[in-house]
Amino acid sequence: MPKTTPSRFGDLEAIRAQHDPELVDLLVGSVFETDELADDLVSVFRELPGATGWRMLDNVLRHGLDAEPDAPPELLKVVADALVPPPWVDFELVDRGAVAWWRTGGFLQLIALTAGSLAYGYGTSFARPLILTGRLSTRAPRRLAETAGWVGMATRPGELRPGKKGVRETVHIRMVHALVRDHIRRSGRWDTANWGEPISVGDTAATGLIGFFTFPIEGLRDLGVDYSQDELEAMTHLWSWITYLMGVPEKYLPKNYDEAAAFFHTGHALDCQKVEGADELLDALFFHSIPYGKYLPAPLTGPVRGSVGNLMAAFSRRWMGQERADMLDIPDNPAAALAIPALRAAVTTRERLRRAGLSLSDERVVELEFALSGALRRVLRPSLPMRPDSLD
Repeated sequence: MPKTTPSRFGDLEAIRAQHDPELVDLLVGSVFETDELADDLVSVFRELPGATGWRMLDNVLRHGLDAEPDAPPELLKVVADALVPPPWVDFELVDRGAVAWWRTGGFLQLIALTAGSLAYGYGTSFARPLILTGRLSTRAPRRLAETAGWVGMATRPGELRPGKKGVRETVHIRMVHALVRDHIRRSGRWDTANWGEPISVGDTAATGLIGFFTFPIEGLRDLGVDYSQDELEAMTHLWSWITYLMGVPEKYLPKNYDEAAAFFHTGHALDCQKVEGADELLDALFFHSIPYGKYLPAPLTGPVRGSVGNLMAAFSRRWMGQERADMLDIPDNPAAALAIPALRAAVTTRERLRRAGLSLSDERVVELEFALSGALRRVLRPSLPMRPDSLD
């Protein structure tokens, strides 16, 4: 435990009484810990001309250490586990987790990403770096495209092996976090005593294990997705490996879904303070993440934006709880919420057909899903990869 408790947390004694005290203390202390290996590499990159360091990093991740014999030792430390994964990583289990993740289809995954993952992150202290850097409120469509693109690649079966794009993009995100952390520290606008370190190990762990995993999974279960215990364990392994690649030490990773759920409930209870600017981020997420004007006639743009935004807000209110949703000023539209039971009925019916063997295999569903998403990307817009050499 740190000597001082950041103000970002609620009543710690009350939280300890309701959750595992050791886990509470571990998570509180984690916000003062950062990814020092990535921080050291950012310092090295700043001494190299242009984007030399980033090109070197990508080349090593693609082709191995021999591709850059003069690579600095700081780079070798960052990529070590990405090139030679630790013994606990079971790639067969990782791939089973990826199939379980995607068998629900892209429509439900988009709901889970928007109303679950991103809404959770934007409504907590994790959003503060985004608010300070201004990367979201004015660039909601790009941010959603970047995030969806990364999640899609990182969770695609077979893409989390050394040299694959899922690993490369996840390590790049690790370095983007370190770059933003360095930028914020230099800005003089960060209150470490009350907020912890910017993009701390604890925040990164919560992003991977809560925001992108347990929170949306529990939301999808609420909608009627009937995950087996084996699927939950496989997805736990999938997201533990992803989170590890993002620079989170092994001690924070859950060994099973029960531990992941405990991490979720404890972390959710801890980070309950509204961050100034969160309402703007959430409004941008719900109502401005999709550039409807590019694809719809002008008379339809406003109504569709409002309908979809209010529906996403209704999902978020249901999953994060009315009290927290009210604190975050998330719109409460009873008419939009009426669509949720109908969707739940449809999902429940599909799950029954799946259990009865009357639907496509999970593997075939995933294959078709990626074929469809690839076609849509080509038709609608090119992918927007993150630019690690820029904070614009």
